[in-house]
Amino acid sequence: MRIAVIDIETNGLSNEPDNFRIGVINDLRNKKINTYLNHSEFVKKIKNMRDYIFYCHTFDISVIFGDYIKFFNTGHNYLFSEDGTKFYFGIYDKRDKTDNPNGRNIKFVNIFNLMPTTVDDMGKILHLPKGITPQKAIDGTWDKNDITKEDIEYCHRDTEIVKEFLIRLIEVCKKYGVRLKYTLPSIALKIFDKIHNKMVYNKYTKTWSGIYYDYTEDNDSYYFNREFKESYFGGISQNYIRGRYTGEIFKYDINSLYPYAMRTNKYGVGKPYSIKKPTIKHIDTYDYGLFKGKIEVYENDINYIPYRLDKFLFPYGTLKGSWNLNEIKYNLKKGRIKILEIDELIVFDKTEYIFKEFIDDMYGQRISGTDDFNTWFFKKIMNLTYGKYATQISEKEIMDIDEIKNLDSDLYDIEILDNNDSDYIRVSLKGAKNSFVLHAVTHLSSNITSESRIIMYELFDKYKDIIIYTDTDSLFTTEPLPGFEIHKTELGKLKFEGSFKYGYIFNPKHYYLSKGDKLDVIKIKGVRNAKDIVDIKDPLNMSFPQERHISLLQSYRMKGVKWYEKQDYIKEYNIYSDSKRIFNNSIPFDKQYSRSKPIFIQN
Repeated sequence: MRIAVIDIETNGLSNEPDNFRIGVINDLRNKKINTYLNHSEFVKKIKNMRDYIFYCHTFDISVIFGDYIKFFNTGHNYLFSEDGTKFYFGIYDKRDKTDNPNGRNIKFVNIFNLMPTTVDDMGKILHLPKGITPQKAIDGTWDKNDITKEDIEYCHRDTEIVKEFLIRLIEVCKKYGVRLKYTLPSIALKIFDKIHNKMVYNKYTKTWSGIYYDYTEDNDSYYFNREFKESYFGGISQNYIRGRYTGEIFKYDINSLYPYAMRTNKYGVGKPYSIKKPTIKHIDTYDYGLFKGKIEVYENDINYIPYRLDKFLFPYGTLKGSWNLNEIKYNLKKGRIKILEIDELIVFDKTEYIFKEFIDDMYGQRISGTDDFNTWFFKKIMNLTYGKYATQISEKEIMDIDEIKNLDSDLYDIEILDNNDSDYIRVSLKGAKNSFVLHAVTHLSSNITSESRIIMYELFDKYKDIIIYTDTDSLFTTEPLPGFEIHKTELGKLKFEGSFKYGYIFNPKHYYLSKGDKLDVIKIKGVRNAKDIVDIKDPLNMSFPQERHISLLQSYRMKGVKWYEKQDYIKEYNIYSDSKRIFNNSIPFDKQYSRSKPIFIQN
């Protein structure tokens, strides 16, 4: 199929079709850029193009089709989305209008899932600076008759940046012999499988074989995937103080934490098995697997056992759940926990350095030379691979044709709903007995994240007295760390990101850091352009204190709301609401800080 990039500019940055001002189609095959100033003409042109894949943003799709969820779910059209909000791709099927039903489809692919960065950042990576958004588009004062040459050139520039970025992505996929997929994580998995894993499917035994699993489609495989999904926790995001810290703050990031954990640790291969009546001796015997039972976690200033109770916590007390053996054994050795009950152990007899070759290849490509695109691409590939192993199937799924053919009808309720794509089939898997995709190997995702946390735990053990904040792979400290911990590029070493004269730390992913007379770093989870709504003279009030709300323009489809209606999404930010640790909330946080302690949980 042919490829084109779409970009649309609107009045007031609105996704309502009535506010359409400029539409651009940048055709890679014909090397032409076509510009439209009329919405109906623009849409008509797109619908009449044959065999095209249009790369665009969700915003563009909603301007073109209005309520695109309704549009793509009628007739033979198809929308692949998540909860009706996260748009992956849509297929516009014209079989009702042509005698050649397989030759007239057009697809719309969400750029952000394939190239997860902003157009501005794409331009910086490619050294093609993005233009400045017309102020009248931002203000909502853009008249239909006030479209200048500069406005059109701005729109053209965006499509040129995306086009060049897409070309680079296609080239690197060809280098590794993989097809361009709809998401970058899918590309990451294919590169690993194609180059480093070389998976083979035996249709007679219905078994996948590769360097990391001997996967048979049976109920045991589903059970093991489900159990390891329970032990799958994320990174450590904790603030150990809250308020204004007036001393010097030093910020560090670990160079590629997850890839480092993938490279330096062994992971289970073959098929796991369950020990139904395990003892402490079994824990001593096996290095890799899953512990299911009850433990007592002793109180420390910084706790080391993850737990899920509405939120992702690191509490102390009596906990019942599932954890990876490596985390249990690490904390037993340190004397931080006591095992009260062992319900089950799931273990592997064999472990290997599965990802070493893969990470060496990707990291070497990342740090070699001065190509900013390679730096971006290979960093993303390394960090996106592990999460794919915990993927579950939704009720309606788009899957590779080969993968569909290999599904076992005894385990999956398969209904072929449509096949209007040469590579993918739309299926219904409602009531599937196995809700994980065929490439799901959840013990890998779970253990990679736990090994990453252990790397952070080891830093806590050495520097816990000066750590005031952590976020997955980063640390804020009140003193500089020793030189042997620091290296700009070495995998697994800490990279020094800068020092600051003071800062405000409120919650995980909510902080401001200053080098002097302005706030140099402003982080508020879920808020873009946070610097525009925080005032250094009054940071506490401008950063959403108790009973203060901020209206965010919400372009997502909300229940009961038409897609094209502009809605204000009211999100409350309350600096007293963090339930991950306990603070003294009587402290005036704009002037000083308080230290925290972990939450206590009993059973």
